[in-house]
Amino acid sequence: MIKKLLLIIILVVSISGGIVIVNVNNSGLSIGENLEHSTNPFKVDTDGDGLSDKQEIFDYGTDPNVVDTDDDGLSDYEEVREYETNPTVADTDGDGLSDREEVLEYETNPTVVDTDGDGLSDRDEIDKYRTDPTIKDTDGDGLRDREEVKEYNTNPRVEDTDGDGLRDREEVIEYHTDPLKTDTSGDGIPDSYAVDKEYLNPHRYNVTVEIDTDTETDFPDDLTKVKEVFDEAPVSSETGVKGINLNFIKDEKGIAPPNRSYDNIDDSHFDRNGYGVYHMYYTEEIPNQRAIGYTYESEDMLVVQHTGNELYSNSYLNSVVSHEIGHNLGLLPDLYDGIDSESINIDTYYSVMNYNSRYNKIDYSHTSTGFDDWEFIQNNITRYQASTHKIELE
Repeated sequence: MIKKLLLIIILVVSISGGIVIVNVNNSGLSIGENLEHSTNPFKVDTDGDGLSDKQEIFDYGTDPNVVDTDDDGLSDYEEVREYETNPTVADTDGDGLSDREEVLEYETNPTVVDTDGDGLSDRDEIDKYRTDPTIKDTDGDGLRDREEVKEYNTNPRVEDTDGDGLRDREEVIEYHTDPLKTDTSGDGIPDSYAVDKEYLNPHRYNVTVEIDTDTETDFPDDLTKVKEVFDEAPVSSETGVKGINLNFIKDEKGIAPPNRSYDNIDDSHFDRNGYGVYHMYYTEEIPNQRAIGYTYESEDMLVVQHTGNELYSNSYLNSVVSHEIGHNLGLLPDLYDGIDSESINIDTYYSVMNYNSRYNKIDYSHTSTGFDDWEFIQNNITRYQASTHKIELE
């Protein structure tokens, strides 16, 4: 009875013998509605949140006695008038972030699960991947955050995941290289350098030889046969591409031959030293050597003699070059008795590295008997690859 007296003031006025009951209630609600919702009949907005009690009850379904119905940190008024969120649900879009977190901390859209439309929910971007939920491509590498984490397993916060100098998008879209490996093929040549040189293939093993000649010798006319041997090699890169991409770069002609050592030529004329390239000096004569080919293993250098004798065929030249490149690739005498030796017959060790081949063979051995040259090259390509120290410094 006391409650009713506090809520209702009845003014009784006698008019023409009758009684008029006047409800002095300013809330916009009926007496019964005020009683039902325990609102203050003398206030339009009981909780002072900016919404009238009538709006809260009939329009928005909020509690007119509480400023923040869903306890998400935003007032009912802010949710309804400013952010267009649901004031009765703490996380309007159901993405795992409260409406307050979205609008005040992360500046995401509280009504959309994926604000930037990159395919990742706002919650996943913030808590799981630590990416920017308002930008589709957090690191600016050209791939959406979802592509990076779901398709390519790259780091969506770093534009060059493997640090090889190529952005992740360049690797997966333009060059089809592995964005998680600095050297996709596994030959020791970084992807960034391989894609920059027309003669290199980032998906295949590469062997490159720079050729200089002395004052009396022209560049070798045709090294096609040795190139074909490498092209058809029974080896595969880490991407599964078969064969080896062998390149010959004709560089300088007319370099005076040394009296005793080739160190000076190597130091002064090996232009690609340190860039994954071997150095071949093609000369009329090899001083102090009976051989027509010689390899400086520690210097990435091979020397080949041009005999000038018409009896020596083009196949002979290709065989000598192939033999010396074999040394550069690690096929050395201390590896197997048949290398640079006549101690193993050609049927057992059928290889250009066997002196019994008499330079009639260009290919390396690939067999279960004797010694398998190609298997060794396959397993040791990075170990004996020409030095790449200058590439690594760039």
